[in-house]
Amino acid sequence: MISLLPPLLVLAAAAQPAQAAPAGPPPERPVAASENPYAATFAAEGTGTDTLVSLHNRRGVRIELNLDKRTLDLWISPRAGASLDYRDRNFSNRDDHTSIFDRISLPRLERKDFLGCDYDPFHTVLRFKGQTLHLATLFDRPVVLLWFESPSVVDLKTDKQDTFGTRSDRLFEAEHPDRGLAFRFAAALGPGTGSFAHQRDVDTGRSTWARATVGAGQVLALAGELAGQPVSVWATEGAGTPAEMVLASTEAKVQAALARGHVRLRGRPDLQRVLDLNRRVLLSMQDESGAIRAAIKFIYYLIWVRDGAVVTVPAAHSGWLDPLARWNAFLLANPTVTEHEPRGRFFGQLVNGRITKWEEDGLFFAVWSAFTHFSQTGEARFASGESLAVLRDATDWLERWTFDPERGLFGRYYEGETPLSDSRGDGWDDAVGSPAERLRTEVRGRVVTRSYDLAANLTSWGVYLMLAAMDAERAPAWLAKARALEGKLRPWLDRRDALPDYGDLRTREGDLVRAAASEMDMGDYTWALSLTPFAGEVFDLAPLRARLLAESEKTDKTPFLATRFSLLASLDTEVDDEARILAAIDRVVPEAVRPGRYLPMAYTAPEVAGIADGHPYHDVRPQAFSVGPWLWAVANLGLRRLPFGLAVRPTSALEGIDAYEYRGALLDVRFEGRGRVERVVLNGKPVLHSLQVPDGRLVPGPNRLVVGLGPEAPAMPLLVSSTVRLEAVAPAGGAVTYAVEGFGRNVLAFRGRPAIEVRDAGGRRVVAAIRSSAGHTSIDFEGRGGFRVVAREP
Repeated sequence: MISLLPPLLVLAAAAQPAQAAPAGPPPERPVAASENPYAATFAAEGTGTDTLVSLHNRRGVRIELNLDKRTLDLWISPRAGASLDYRDRNFSNRDDHTSIFDRISLPRLERKDFLGCDYDPFHTVLRFKGQTLHLATLFDRPVVLLWFESPSVVDLKTDKQDTFGTRSDRLFEAEHPDRGLAFRFAAALGPGTGSFAHQRDVDTGRSTWARATVGAGQVLALAGELAGQPVSVWATEGAGTPAEMVLASTEAKVQAALARGHVRLRGRPDLQRVLDLNRRVLLSMQDESGAIRAAIKFIYYLIWVRDGAVVTVPAAHSGWLDPLARWNAFLLANPTVTEHEPRGRFFGQLVNGRITKWEEDGLFFAVWSAFTHFSQTGEARFASGESLAVLRDATDWLERWTFDPERGLFGRYYEGETPLSDSRGDGWDDAVGSPAERLRTEVRGRVVTRSYDLAANLTSWGVYLMLAAMDAERAPAWLAKARALEGKLRPWLDRRDALPDYGDLRTREGDLVRAAASEMDMGDYTWALSLTPFAGEVFDLAPLRARLLAESEKTDKTPFLATRFSLLASLDTEVDDEARILAAIDRVVPEAVRPGRYLPMAYTAPEVAGIADGHPYHDVRPQAFSVGPWLWAVANLGLRRLPFGLAVRPTSALEGIDAYEYRGALLDVRFEGRGRVERVVLNGKPVLHSLQVPDGRLVPGPNRLVVGLGPEAPAMPLLVSSTVRLEAVAPAGGAVTYAVEGFGRNVLAFRGRPAIEVRDAGGRRVVAAIRSSAGHTSIDFEGRGGFRVVAREP
């Protein structure tokens, strides 16, 4: 059995022309379930147990303080805020990175003296016996500041190929060539008793050292960008401005950036602090050009398509839109382009040019990102022109690659991030391009080579409906494809006695094996049932989602928070128990509150709950990937984001949401009282017969939405949820008329059992299906444009 390709075969594969197929995978070997088949591709420092404190600068600087090695490592990805090109945004990543100075060390810090830190992504204070270190980052410049409360030293070393510039008592500069670019690095000392001491003798092709003797309170600024930028000026200004002024200026900018979608809780101070701190983390981790990594920690410092969407779309659903707008601009400008068959543009695992796994879920997360911005703003910025053309091309590519016309289903070649046996990615880590051990995928002893599963097909169904909403020109074709897939999905999802099966798996022998959900990876399965827009209304997924939560809580002792909170965000307190949702959220709060043994950043979101400190792959924080769904799950308790609207819900947990961004309006939402929704008041006037907020009642700028809670029930009939945009509600003569805009697949759900009919803009009656379940009645019809839905109580 062979673990890796022989060296000559690796070289031969590397020498092939771009259009050639990659060399085949190495022979298969058994891999234990606990073994990571990609472990050989991760550098040792990414999986060790050093004590790390990590920050991130919005101008593309990753900041890692290693207390065991006594080093400060600053990775730079240039032109943040000026360039959307993935080559710039991904210039420094887990596998290839460029540091500002080759080495920055703090030799007088001792790990044994470390007492703890007060963590904030813009200003962290680290406490030691006899010393306190401040680490700060500027909001809009690639500059990192540090200062000590007692005198200390910092040593800096250039790379062997660097050329040094100024070497004075207050400034140390170097120019660094890297991958065809020229960088300028600068270290500057502000006013104080300390100064630089420089290496006496230097030589070409050798590193150059400098020591900064730093007085108490004296600021050392470290900066980097491309040569030609005023890097030394930035460093000098950063060091020369009093620290309290710099911190005040940064905080003002942070507060302005976080003014939208601020969720306020009742009587949950730890959860409030977790949410508030981690919104700051998200703000710092997304660079000005929109790129965001799953985490700052080495192992997850890559730009995943899925992770970026699962950070920014839920943030938008919580009322904060700017991260999603930036993400869309970056993502849609950088599809993968391949000359391998099927040729074309697509979205795979990474926003990383040609080097990426061909994971099939990338299309869903790209379309979901564009659709969410389109539906929440009413703008077509990412739903037209070149952005729409990219999404059309990527959909065509996925159909050519994975759609099976004989079965009428998508059949993918990945289970989560793991390639199935014998597939294109088997035996390679295509996130990097390196060989990897082949991970044998089996179900009941049968080797799996292709998967016709629920997740792949439910998300593809969602893709078609989202495209039908955004792409009026091709809407009929998208709707027809959605309709065909829905026919395949409905028997799957109408089951109520158990969770739907995972899917049909093609074996190495060519036959199909039906797999239960519990037999395969539940991550994609859970996301599909939780995130796919329209699915919960069209398929009535509420009972399945509740069952999925119950079963996952019994069996999943170490849940990925991004998955768990996505599921919690899909639950609707119109039919689900808020107390149960809150209990699931509250169980995770202590995981965030405590500082980790090796990642001592208290109140930051971890990747996985219940994981041991020092786990080589999953002891990760702060984890942006966890934060977005967490924000959404909490906001959803009182203000539920529908495919084309907002609906209020009764909540005991929320006091309010400040400046929720929606279609040019800023909603200040207040929850008053306890109990169920008694009344809804928008800008001083009642909203009757609807928990969905009528868009036509909103005004540009500030709006005040008061949700009164109590024992009384609101007037019936009562619209509680829909997949349409609600323009107006007009009660008259015992009936209520709802003026709506449809985008293809239209469902309206009412409490109770009212009589309902639909008429189009010309007054003609529209054929619709009506179904009742769990105390609600839904009407379901197709079409785009204006409709009138009339409901009467029996």
